Amino acid sequence: TTEEPYANHADALTETVVFVMTRQDFEKFKPENPEILKALTFIAEAEKERTRGFKWVLEGEIVERVIRKHWWALVPKIAPIILVTLVLVVGDVIAETFLKFDLLDWALRFLVIGSVVWIAWVTYDWYNDEYVLTNQRILHVERVMIIQESSKSVALDKVQNVRLDLALPSQWLGVGSLVVQTASGGDGDITLTTVAPASQIRALILSLKDRIRARQMAEER
Repeated sequence: TTEEPYANHADALTETVVFVMTRQDFEKFKPENPEILKALTFIAEAEKERTRGFKWVLEGEIVERVIRKHWWALVPKIAPIILVTLVLVVGDVIAETFLKFDLLDWALRFLVIGSVVWIAWVTYDWYNDEYVLTNQRILHVERVMIIQESSKSVALDKVQNVRLDLALPSQWLGVGSLVVQTASGGDGDITLTTVAPASQIRALILSLKDRIRARQMAEER
């Protein structure tokens, strides 16, 4: 089980006979009787909600939040090429209008096409770069060309501190970077870069960490 409270409950209004099956027995039962999943559609729906479609989610693990970098992360990558392209386009229009000759002709067209392709690729790469918070760990998941996926994770019970780094002007948008620090430090740390709202995400990480600690203390009693 996930060891988390259920979101729903049921009250019996009449005398009821309840049959109980452990999770282990049910997992053995499913392969032999796959048709039961068609009848119990809520199981598939609950599993989809629990994993958010990620195949690497462990048994008992719940995906709490999926975070993408804020759009501000795109600005340093695409702003320069947009600016240069606009300057050249304006220069070409002025030259053709007032000087009666085409300044760049085909070179400018290739530059515009290249700029569009570059912006599309950078945006695609940004979209496939995700930070995932579960009730057990923090992951940085990055997909390359759809089929290739790499990830780095830190267990929440190993987290010692979450440092919030803010810088102007992005902090006006609530954008910041979170450095999740562990005892091992260095490669053992994980950084959530250019996320928003950074302070709320930090509070969520610390809350999940405290929840695990409280559960561990309860088990030790």
